[in-house]
Amino acid sequence: MLPRPPQLPGLAWAAALGLGCHFATPWLQQTIDGWSLGGVSLAILLGFLIGQFVTPSATTRPGLKYAEKTVLALAIGLLGARLDGGALAELGWPTALLLVAMMAATLFLGVFIARLCGLGPGLGWTLGVGTAVCGSSAIAAAAPFVDAEEEEVALSVGVVNLLGTVGIFVLPALVFALQAPADDAIVLTGGSLHAVGHVVAAGYTVSEEVGVGATAVKMGRIALLIPIVLFLALRQSRRRGIQDTAAPRGLHKLLPGYLLGFLVLAAARTAGFLPDAVAAVLGDLAKIALTIAMAGIGLQLQLRVLLRQGPRALLAGVLVWAGQIGFLLLGLRLL
Repeated sequence: MLPRPPQLPGLAWAAALGLGCHFATPWLQQTIDGWSLGGVSLAILLGFLIGQFVTPSATTRPGLKYAEKTVLALAIGLLGARLDGGALAELGWPTALLLVAMMAATLFLGVFIARLCGLGPGLGWTLGVGTAVCGSSAIAAAAPFVDAEEEEVALSVGVVNLLGTVGIFVLPALVFALQAPADDAIVLTGGSLHAVGHVVAAGYTVSEEVGVGATAVKMGRIALLIPIVLFLALRQSRRRGIQDTAAPRGLHKLLPGYLLGFLVLAAARTAGFLPDAVAAVLGDLAKIALTIAMAGIGLQLQLRVLLRQGPRALLAGVLVWAGQIGFLLLGLRLL
């Protein structure tokens, strides 16, 4: 749905900030040694900082909501072009099964630990899926199906990106301390870090062999975003059906258009029907749309809400990540 005139001022704010962060990130990575913050995280961080001084008004709020909902939906649909389900087949069945079990355990561990920490289920699901799959993109894809609030999305994005950055140094140190063989190092690094950039940086710190293998493992985790989002969509549909027996049923209610687009593009990419050049363009558009959406969310955040839940969210994120690593270590010992 195209934006209406009342939505244009706020959308322009989000677009300007999001595009600025998207195009500035490569320059920052080349200029500042050790810079690992991606455009998505930078957009929500700067949006949050700006939002503390420029409170959204009646003029800008409709457009910011449009970025948060509609632009985010477009980004989710286009993200399917970045997923290649064939990557999982290259890992071998034992590793693939371990990854599937780990991701399922991490997903539900997020909800359980969030509840222990006194946090809402929306934050638990987004922390779980962000840790299990691929950080910000997975959180964005899952958020509409777990009824996560803007603050919960922002907290999850911030926590998983912070821990992923820390993991660039922690995971190689753990691999060296355990004297793990290359195969185990590949699974540990590719199976426990949050974003592709984190995996690449940590993997190549260990060795080129581990870097290449860990990247393949990470691609396998990303491919599993499809069944996870489907599960969350089915769960949400069932819950809403129970709560409102008069709710209309049908495929368009079970699977919104953007999720169907996500599935179609992912299937086309996996089957080889989507040329690499087209997939790359669609993937870039997805990142731009996702960055604009995160800027819109960031501009609406209030510091008092984050201060109330931030420390507990970070604790929950650390515990979920530690559980994920522990699960992988146990699995590797049993294989």
